[in-house]
Amino acid sequence: MELNRGDNLNLQKDRIMQFLEIRGPSLPVHIATHIKLSPLIASAFLADLLSDKQIKISSLRVGNSPVYFLRGQEFQLDRFANYLSGKEKEIFYLLKENQILQDNKVPPAARVALRNIKDFAFPFEHNGELYWRYIKTSEQMAIEIIEQGKILVQNVPKVQKPREIIAVQEIIAQPVKSAEILEVKQAVERVKEIEPIFEIKEEKAEEKLDLEKPVGIREAEKPKIKRVRKYKTLKIKVKEKPEFVLNVLKLMEENKILVLENEKFKKKDYSAVVSIEGKNYLSIAKEKKAITENDLASAMKLGQKLKLPLAFISTGEPNKKALDLLEYYKGMILFKKIF
Repeated sequence: MELNRGDNLNLQKDRIMQFLEIRGPSLPVHIATHIKLSPLIASAFLADLLSDKQIKISSLRVGNSPVYFLRGQEFQLDRFANYLSGKEKEIFYLLKENQILQDNKVPPAARVALRNIKDFAFPFEHNGELYWRYIKTSEQMAIEIIEQGKILVQNVPKVQKPREIIAVQEIIAQPVKSAEILEVKQAVERVKEIEPIFEIKEEKAEEKLDLEKPVGIREAEKPKIKRVRKYKTLKIKVKEKPEFVLNVLKLMEENKILVLENEKFKKKDYSAVVSIEGKNYLSIAKEKKAITENDLASAMKLGQKLKLPLAFISTGEPNKKALDLLEYYKGMILFKKIF
């Protein structure tokens, strides 16, 4: 007996849940390999499970990807601690070793790192002081450690100035000789000669000076030099919209779709935030003969970043896998073909 589309999609989600239950926290690429689907399609399934609160997602990133896991598998995330940045990794191991860190006893950089490792460091207050406890240390256990005076916090190394900066500061502190000042002034003058700011134009005039007049008057009668500032003319090119984009806009106008913002286009691609019957959508349009599941999944991923449903427009028809995806997400994707 063949499964219908809905049953098949539910089967794929069940396979993801079973994989996470056995394997523990995993990356989308590992999950996609297991269920034998493209990473984009697997990400769409994971997003659906996440919205239903059947799975959880890490704050930590491995590359650009988060880690997905089931509720109760939080302690297993420390397998990915090596992917933390330098300072965050240093504070992670310090917190793990000491179980507790007092916020005002660590340097500012360490405080920032503690706030960034949200999967492993949890804040709590005791007697008006802010503390951080490791994920495997309960708050009650942390309070008992504080009250028993058993907090043994190692000194967090302070950030040292690079040797280059220290060397520059030593040079600046040294007295400057008059010969060095003269050398700098000469260098500045040479730069000015290379690229003058003003163009100097001299007006033609006959120099007729009365030698009998005082020197000050003779200087005032010398021909004056006018300084004329140069201006560059900026040419602004207006990007013309290709025929495909014009057809998309015509379709939108006919269907009373209003373009709101973020309009971007190329020869065969168009995207914008639009309003359809008072509801905002991310509109993606492509000039292609056939639309694949990857086209839809990548467009959905962009929509998820903006927290908007998708309105997909194309000159071609969706293939079989794309139709399955449209059927499953029919409440989140509007599809329109340009005839």
